[in-house]
Amino acid sequence: MSGRRFLAFLIALACCAGCKRAAVAPARTVLNVATRADVTGIFPNPPYQAEVYSIDVNANVFDSLVRFDQGLRVLPALAETWENPDDATWIFQLRSGVRFSNGAPVRASDVVASLRTSKLRNTSLLPGDTVEVDGPNRIAIRTSRRSPHLLASLQSSFILPEEALAHEPVPAIGSGPYGLTRWTPGRELVLHRNPFFYGPAPKFEEVNLRVTPSASERIAALLSGRAQIADAIPPEEVARLTREPRVRVVSEPGLRVLFLAFRVDRPPFSDLRVRRAFRLAIDQKELIRRALSGQALPATQLVPPQVFGYDAEIPETRADVAAARRLLAEAGYPKGLSVRLDGPSDRYVNDVQILHEVKRQLAAAGITVTVDAMPKSRYFPHLKTEAPSFYLLGWVCNTLFGGDALEVLVRTRGPGGQGDFNYQGISEPELDRLTEEGFQGADSEARLAAVQKAMAFVSEKELVVPLVIPREAIAISREVEWQPETGLALRFAQMRPAQ
Repeated sequence: MSGRRFLAFLIALACCAGCKRAAVAPARTVLNVATRADVTGIFPNPPYQAEVYSIDVNANVFDSLVRFDQGLRVLPALAETWENPDDATWIFQLRSGVRFSNGAPVRASDVVASLRTSKLRNTSLLPGDTVEVDGPNRIAIRTSRRSPHLLASLQSSFILPEEALAHEPVPAIGSGPYGLTRWTPGRELVLHRNPFFYGPAPKFEEVNLRVTPSASERIAALLSGRAQIADAIPPEEVARLTREPRVRVVSEPGLRVLFLAFRVDRPPFSDLRVRRAFRLAIDQKELIRRALSGQALPATQLVPPQVFGYDAEIPETRADVAAARRLLAEAGYPKGLSVRLDGPSDRYVNDVQILHEVKRQLAAAGITVTVDAMPKSRYFPHLKTEAPSFYLLGWVCNTLFGGDALEVLVRTRGPGGQGDFNYQGISEPELDRLTEEGFQGADSEARLAAVQKAMAFVSEKELVVPLVIPREAIAISREVEWQPETGLALRFAQMRPAQ
């Protein structure tokens, strides 16, 4: 072969090699998620509601001082270290060099402004608490009462630029691993990798959350490869998907307790006998079997056993329909009564099935129920504005401190988030005292005793009907490596394409 021909051969070989490399170049990494329901909004702008799913998804865009790991232990986030020199003082040293998704540096003044402003509806702090800059890259929080669980509550207190808070609506500028590309309410949410993120760069460049209300369609998208994750897998589908080699199912009892709530400040539920009759008419195990395919545990109180303040002495309820009828007759309803039961249609595991099973069971006690199930985007505002008499609610006590659940669910409404989710008109001085003691007790034993007494008080007064602690399930394609956190929060920076 002549020199000229040999040179031409090498050039051709190089070109072919280049073509081959181009053909196998990795595609842009995109993660597709088929999700049952949309977020209620982009923090903090209406119609955003502080429900767990919306908080979890927004946490990919916005960061906080601390975060939880898979075992719900508190870890550094924007705060690199912290100290607690006394019961009411917390000093946080912020990471250096952290930037928001627009490239602006995260300053101590941004943290102070975010924690102070009422626009962010921050319930981690009370009106008497103070937040101030305490030196270069340092902030100090001084609380008006003992706050042993402040760290855990700060994990959902998102930090935004001080300048952004002056705008209406507030722009979606955070320091999390992803930035917001677009949100089409009810259809999709698209995120892009934040180039300024201080941690390891997320492996997926783009995340598409596509709202797919039908469980069969979510599963079909997963099995066909159109989605790599499908959330809210119904209990009746878990066993089948577990046998499917293309996917992995993670199913666990979460921290969420579902309960029935009453307007206790007006008839008929202002009568303790009526509330007790409703509880005795509910067979939890039958509800779990019929509505949740056996994939739940009976609940006895507002928090599950993992939470500080859970009272193991509160017994499970034994259904007694005859006793329920007698109590209704004593309360002046010998022929029963009619009520409307409100609830979400796209928030909790098999929520619509639960509502109708409650209706079926109450009918046996002479209680006629009309079910009104609505999308969560309408349901949560409805709770605030319409004051329904009887409704289904779920609560995740993700701080693992039962006092927080009492503070927002059953305490008398007050400033700083007290009674924030108390739509029942509950105002019990003894319950308020015990709740406060749960925060202010001299030591952990005193706080534990106070919270347990408060849980027992809620039970004795029949302020709610605890239903179930549901198992929750998510299905993940074998193309994705991810070990979900407790609660199955969608943390996209933890996910990576399988090797």
